[in-house]
Amino acid sequence: MLGFFLSRLQLIVLLVSQVISHAGAYKPILSTIKAEYEAVIEALQQRQKEAVFLSGKLKTVANEPSTLQTYKKRADQLDAK
Repeated sequence: MLGFFLSRLQLIVLLVSQVISHAGAYKPILSTIKAEYEAVIEALQQRQKEAVFLSGKLKTVANEPSTLQTYKKRADQLDAK
């Protein structure tokens, strides 16, 4: 869903760029709007990267207890021998 949203924002930035190139009196305000959109896109892309990273980290942490239990169980088996 976020990818679709980012694609739409990037399209809007391209369209605003085209309008800016043809607009005389509105260039300053349109340039400000474009800069804001670009800032939003950059922030969303950064958050998406962070979310992917944290998702992987969460999966790793969620598996740690079972891995620790497996190691303890194996250590007990080796001690019993």
